[in-house]
Amino acid sequence: MIKLDLNHLSKEQNLKFNQIIKDIKYDYDKLINNISAEHVDNINWIVGSIASRNKYQSPLFIRCAQLTLIKFYNTETNFLNVVSDDKALCNLINMHFVNINVICSENFLSSIWRILRPPRQFIFSFLLIFLRFLSRKKVNMKQIRNKNITLIDTFVINNKSGDEGSIVNKIYKDRYYPELLENIDENLKSEIYFMPTIIGFINPYQIFKKIRDCNYNFIIPDDYLKFSDYLQALTQPFKLINLKLKNTKFNEFDVKDLLTEEKIRFSSDFISILAVLYFLFSKRFAEKNVKVRLLIDWYENQVIDRSLIKGFHTYFKNTPVYGYQGYVISKDLHIYSQPNYSEFIGKCVPDKVLVTGKGLKSSMREFYNKIDVDVAPGFRFKKVFESKAVQFPKDFSVLVGLPINLNDCKLILENILKIYKNQQFNFKIKFYVKPHPTFTSVQMKKLVDDENIEFLEFLSGDFHESLEKVNLVISNASSICLEALTKKRFVIILGPESGILQNPIPASVSKKIWKIAYSYDELISEIIYFRGLSNLNFNQEFEYVKKNFFEPVNKKSILKFLNIETRN
Repeated sequence: MIKLDLNHLSKEQNLKFNQIIKDIKYDYDKLINNISAEHVDNINWIVGSIASRNKYQSPLFIRCAQLTLIKFYNTETNFLNVVSDDKALCNLINMHFVNINVICSENFLSSIWRILRPPRQFIFSFLLIFLRFLSRKKVNMKQIRNKNITLIDTFVINNKSGDEGSIVNKIYKDRYYPELLENIDENLKSEIYFMPTIIGFINPYQIFKKIRDCNYNFIIPDDYLKFSDYLQALTQPFKLINLKLKNTKFNEFDVKDLLTEEKIRFSSDFISILAVLYFLFSKRFAEKNVKVRLLIDWYENQVIDRSLIKGFHTYFKNTPVYGYQGYVISKDLHIYSQPNYSEFIGKCVPDKVLVTGKGLKSSMREFYNKIDVDVAPGFRFKKVFESKAVQFPKDFSVLVGLPINLNDCKLILENILKIYKNQQFNFKIKFYVKPHPTFTSVQMKKLVDDENIEFLEFLSGDFHESLEKVNLVISNASSICLEALTKKRFVIILGPESGILQNPIPASVSKKIWKIAYSYDELISEIIYFRGLSNLNFNQEFEYVKKNFFEPVNKKSILKFLNIETRN
């Protein structure tokens, strides 16, 4: 008899699960395309959780992988115990498998909390939408009406340490397109406007005011919206729930019940309601007779990206839309970052997708080969090309680069603290910790209940300056893993003991300079392995990373990025 606890897989089971994630992605994509066939032009479907293909908005991909994992182990044994806290999945397992004992571990309070999720989320979303409505300000159209503007999508982050992405003393510290404005003339600069998505702010009133008063040309979408637009956005949950779903088979499983449950449970999520506002912003912006020469979307292919792109393709039909992927991400989990057929025919895909290196172009066409892909400057990675003498600390040191996902941060910190306390090395080792810019060191320390956290040195500021202190980087999910390789630092990707590995390093990169550790013991082993190597013996392998995944930032590449081939 085999026990399969879907919340706590064994190492062997987890490795199989990660393989299944890779194996089923095309079948899953086919499912999404089939369901979306009748709704490709419907904005309410486009911004919903199922169509998002986003693991952070939709559990469907994980559920399909879990069904496939159960099927695999069901053929390996005569009797299987499956444990899950996913009530809808447990019901489906009981329907499809007769010789499996299903134990649903969801308790009563969790069940009530799940059932109440739609109204809870709607109240939360209503309050945020209401605050955005109150935070609007009438705009002076004379400033932009006679211009032919370039509109660039970006983010403003609530970062109390004042790192990049935030506004400090009326100065916006550009994390996403650094050096862009510095490399163009004043006339062109005056025609560039940024559209901010705010991250980490509960009340938008104060941050909207700071955005309007800062040194960048910002266009706040809400300043162009009408009261009726907010009401229309708030109808999103009801319109989504009423959509009929057909063609619901994933391989031999009919997952209609999962789809129906998900459609209701995630119907009121704020991100979907906000996405409707982004679509309506395009309409209102067009009504103001604003001339937009080019839209550049920070392209993660999330629902807010799709709605903005769909809006411009609808209301600015002669305006080219570029989608800039100025980051490198694990494609196994984040399959949504690669556009598919239904998104393409629904006009939710940019006219051209821009990536930061030629080695990333082919993966962008994985689900639909007609996507137009080109290379653009890696703005966030400009320091990759800084020519500095490579120096390493005398004592072996490690930089722990924490990603944006809190569960991953907690996992990494717990493993590092375990190493620190056990002192298993016969050599001295120094650990530095660099939080993601959206979090502070105080927030990271609260993730673990361990007083030894105070002995770890937390760093702020520039990541590349932090690299100068170390020989090795430990992280996952983040593009800093690739950046570290360009600076001749070895990398260890720490995989979860039970969950999907988030490895942003492309398979073509030599495994001589990076490794994956799936457990604490493997992490110890890989640290010892890299301790015995010299970083300077792998120059060719490190240079391959820089050459294939990072495009230099210069005036020529920036003008191409802005769709201006020649301009004095």
